[in-house]
Amino acid sequence: MIASVLSFAAVVLSLFLLSVGKSGRGLPGCGANSGCGSLAKGRWSRWLGIPTAALAIPVYLAVLVCLSAGQGHVSQRQQALQVLAIWMAGSAIWFTALQVGLRRYCLYCMLIHACGLVSAGSILTTYPIWPMDSHGVSLALGAAGLAVLIGGQLLLPGKTFAVESSGAIVPSQAPSAVAGPVPKPVTPESPARVLSHRKISLLSGKIVLELDAWPLLGEPTARQVVAWMFDYTCEECHHLHGLLHQALEIRKGTLAVMLLPVPQHSQCNCTIKRDDVEHALACPYTRVGLALWAASPAAYRQWDEFLLTEPTPRPYGLAMLKAKQLADLSRYNFREPDQTLDAQIKAAVDIYQQAGAETIPAVLMPTCILRGHVPDVSELLKIIDKQFRPRPQRRLAHRTWILAHTSRTLLAMKSWAAWGRARCARQERIEQVKGEQAQQRYLQFNALLSNAAFFRAAWAVGRETSAVGLGFCAGNGQNQRQNPLGGWN
Repeated sequence: MIASVLSFAAVVLSLFLLSVGKSGRGLPGCGANSGCGSLAKGRWSRWLGIPTAALAIPVYLAVLVCLSAGQGHVSQRQQALQVLAIWMAGSAIWFTALQVGLRRYCLYCMLIHACGLVSAGSILTTYPIWPMDSHGVSLALGAAGLAVLIGGQLLLPGKTFAVESSGAIVPSQAPSAVAGPVPKPVTPESPARVLSHRKISLLSGKIVLELDAWPLLGEPTARQVVAWMFDYTCEECHHLHGLLHQALEIRKGTLAVMLLPVPQHSQCNCTIKRDDVEHALACPYTRVGLALWAASPAAYRQWDEFLLTEPTPRPYGLAMLKAKQLADLSRYNFREPDQTLDAQIKAAVDIYQQAGAETIPAVLMPTCILRGHVPDVSELLKIIDKQFRPRPQRRLAHRTWILAHTSRTLLAMKSWAAWGRARCARQERIEQVKGEQAQQRYLQFNALLSNAAFFRAAWAVGRETSAVGLGFCAGNGQNQRQNPLGGWN
């Protein structure tokens, strides 16, 4: 059955697109002006963060299973095929309409959609919805699935870029990795150029670049400086190039972009194992840019703006012609390796490996790396602002708050310590006074005891004296009574 063959072909193509998307390489046969790259990495290539190719695979596999099943459950299989056919036809029409609206076409995507449309037509011809589905269940389920697909892409666009922190970056296993400044830059020949001798730290200090060593868009005194790794023949790089120019216009004088060209061709980039037709002239293109920047940075900026006048990368011939109009580059043969220019390219490739970029375009920032398709300039500025958020005042206020609270805490602790010492001293004084009072009472008591003993002794003596006196008086009285004549005996 033709539906089975086409469904199998759609599964194979979907798996191919998914594998290429995972590897980050360009699609074979997609030239610089084909639009394949931007479509494959754009917003419409995902549904809630899931690649649409991954969603297509189970649908076409389900069609194969239903068509190859036995004779059992005929009505359920027919209803499932009707629902799947509606999904295939509706999604094919939807994604084809998107490509027409965007004016960008992907050959592999169109082949998958064609397989889906023909398969759906074959299934619905064999198992028509009416009169087999008199209640409209298959139509309702198919429409609901399409509504979820289209609504998810319209209302919840998937994230097509990634911001990876420097701590999670694993450098490539490169024979020579950059740790610090790159080799001596190509010194521009323009005598009017003033070198800034400024170093830019990226990825939490893993990459340190000389600002004067690379082409620069923006002011060298800008507070926010990022490094952009790109290829002149890369369509996705061209898209990000335009966003960076818009960001520079919005943040004029505040933002600057260092340009690190990393051509995706094995002639001048040892990390490329398989050359694509799209990047066949990447090395000569890069040499043109570096030679023009070496001749005149101002001319390079004009050339850079010229490259952005078209929605797709300029052909190499036009770019070289424009560069030769802006500066004298007659001594260069860009098709052949050049020792000075290729040394600069090698330095960029080393940085590309050390940063673990894996794919281009990539933007190196102070603590992270940005990869993937950034949809618009507002999203790009959000990422940049998050990296260069003005935190000194906030940090100063936080430190002031900490110092104030620490000072208050220390004063409180000092007051508590003084109060504790005073309390201890008071308690000691109380104990001392109590001791003195107890000793005084003891002495007084001893004195009282001594006085009491004296009084007891005196009392005893007095009693004895009184007794003697009374005895004498009693004896005299008896003698007087015994002498009647009077007188004393």
